[in-house]
This record gives sequence, C-alpha cells and structure tokens, in this order.
Amino acid sequence: MSAVIFSDLDGTLLDHDDYSHSAAAASLAWLKARQIDVILNTSKTVAETRHWHHKLELGAPYVVENGAAAYRADGSLLQAWGMPRPRLLDLAQTLRTKSAYDFMGFSDVDVAQIRAWTGLNAQDAAAASRRDWSEPIKWQDTPARRHRFAEELAACGLQLLRGGRFWHIQGPHDKGLALRELAQAQTGAKTLIALGDGGNDVAMLKAADIAVCVRSAHHDYPDIGTHPCAYHTQAYGPAGWAEAITELRHQGHLPA
Repeated sequence: MSAVIFSDLDGTLLDHDDYSHSAAAASLAWLKARQIDVILNTSKTVAETRHWHHKLELGAPYVVENGAAAYRADGSLLQAWGMPRPRLLDLAQTLRTKSAYDFMGFSDVDVAQIRAWTGLNAQDAAAASRRDWSEPIKWQDTPARRHRFAEELAACGLQLLRGGRFWHIQGPHDKGLALRELAQAQTGAKTLIALGDGGNDVAMLKAADIAVCVRSAHHDYPDIGTHPCAYHTQAYGPAGWAEAITELRHQGHLPA
C-alpha cells in the first residue's frame, strides 16, 4: 500500500526558531525519489506556503491557514472551507469592542511588529500578513476571558484555535477536514501519515492512519488522546521529522 504525507511547517518540517528545513532535506529527497506525495498543511498564508512549496520542490496540492483552503501545485484554488477574512475581522472586532477583550492581531500591527513576533525577515513577514481566511492574535487577557471570547466566537460561526506561536481566529474548519477532503481525491488505497507539533495539528493527527507528534522545545507534544498508531519523536522539529520518516520505513509503513 502506498502512502501520502500531510505535514505542518513551523516547528515540524521547519525549525521553530530559524525556519531551517536542512535536518529533513535527505528524508524529503528520499520520499520524492519514491514519488510519495508530501502535502503541506499549515497555518501559513498562501503566499508563504507557495514559497515553501517551490523551495522544497513539492508537486502535491497544499493547504493554508489551518485548513481554510487548498491550492493546486500551480497556485490555483482547489477548494475553500474558510470564512473570508473581512467578515471574520468584522465579527471579531465587534466582540472585542463589546467586552473590551485585550489582544493584538496581525490586522492591528505593522510588518515590523510581525517580524518581532515571528523572527521572520521583512519579505516573509509581509507575506505572513497577507491573510485571506484567519487572524492570528497575541492574547493578553485572562484565560477565563479567553474561554468566554471563544464561546462568543463559536456563536458567530468562528473558533479560536491555538497554534505554535499564536491563537487563530478562523472559521469552523481545521487541518483534519482538509486532510480528509484531499485524501478522498487520492487514487488507490493510501496510508495517511500526518506530522505536526502544535494544538492546531491535533485534528489532522487524529484523522490520519499514522500520527506523528513532533517534539517541540517550546511546548508539550500535541494531545491527541488515544490513537491506534501514534509516534512521538525524540528529536525536535525537522530532525524529529526525519527521525519519524526513518522509523516508518523500518516499521514497513513506507517502501524500502
């Protein structure tokens, strides 16, 4: 049985701090040589993901903004599940004004602040700011009020989802939905392998046949509860990504 791999980027295939993928480069080349698709499934924008899709020389579709939309390899929209950002921002701002919630989103700040938050260079930070389906925020209020905000968002058809660096205001979609939808388009029987390091990867990991929880130096493994086939890496980020691919080869889940 062949396989298809769904992978998060930040903190998983890319190092959390310097965004390097070098530790996973040999594993990516090995998968490419065997024509095993790697589908990026990330919180990044289409502009950011398109850049990495090209840099990593991938040929499969890719998913952006936590399962909001999928794009073909040529950059054309394949399918969308998200709420358009202008509507999302209107709803979130109404709730913030009403209850004086204390948070800062990408729409509130300039590229310099996004650079300070993320460590990205100016070009990449600008790409990160061009969002279509979501709003990353830095929550500065109490946990109790965050729970209340999440409930109010849910009543508006939105959700508050935790990622590696930010909380994300978005529609009722997730990376798991995108995995399932794209898997249906695959021809032939496929083993679905997912790799991720954060809370926004949980739905994707749970939906996969094989869930790889990549170790992070900045937070705990994603909590996926019980899963019939889960692996937790010992190495961090892209080194953990490569560790998992090697282990899956040894276990027979990937071809020799």
